[in-house]
Amino acid sequence: MSDTFSSRGGLNDFRIAGSYRFGTQWALGGGFHILSGSNRLTSTRIFDDPTYLSSRQKSELSFAGIGVSVGVTRQFGPNFSVSVVARSDGHVNMDRDSARVGTIDLPYTFGLGLHWRPAPKLDVAGQTLFRTWSGANSDLLALGGTGAHNTVEAAVGAEYTFDPKRPYRRPVRFGVRYATLPFPLLPGQHGREFGVSAGSGVRFAQQRAGIDLALEHVWRSEGAYSENGFILSLGILVRP
Repeated sequence: MSDTFSSRGGLNDFRIAGSYRFGTQWALGGGFHILSGSNRLTSTRIFDDPTYLSSRQKSELSFAGIGVSVGVTRQFGPNFSVSVVARSDGHVNMDRDSARVGTIDLPYTFGLGLHWRPAPKLDVAGQTLFRTWSGANSDLLALGGTGAHNTVEAAVGAEYTFDPKRPYRRPVRFGVRYATLPFPLLPGQHGREFGVSAGSGVRFAQQRAGIDLALEHVWRSEGAYSENGFILSLGILVRP
């Protein structure tokens, strides 16, 4: 016999956020997050012996939760700034076919970001994020999963502008990212991810609209398993 499992869906993060600037040096922001989503699961078993009929099982998992976040930015002169962020998502309720099957603790997130402009045509930025996914380990194990680990993500990137007077005209962007993954394929394993990216963008309509495009090559590995692929990102900006 052969078994096929499929899962379609995901978890969405709807955010309502605002910020306030204190003078020219400080900025404070906050956000309220609504977490929702669903996964449609299908399990199919086909027997080699044609006298046995194939079987198929379907179910739907739905998720719901809320979270809050806050961030602060400090400007040190015209060419250097530091930002910190903290976020708490509490827990998410999980239902299977409208029946409650459990709750999963979501992580706290702490981040630090730096922005530096060493030259009028060059901007450099970096960030580090730490998430306490281990808080969900016992919940995932109780539901039959492989657990979860705390994660660390670090990224650095740069943007080069050919004309500082018109930085919105097709700048060149490139970056490097490294992260540990929260959910292992096998208990006790730790997955890792590394990616390099490049992109550009353009603004028009008096800079009230724009398009950003990026291509990233990602490598992932965990124990004896590895994979790689390309991620194409398209962003559209509209400012009324």
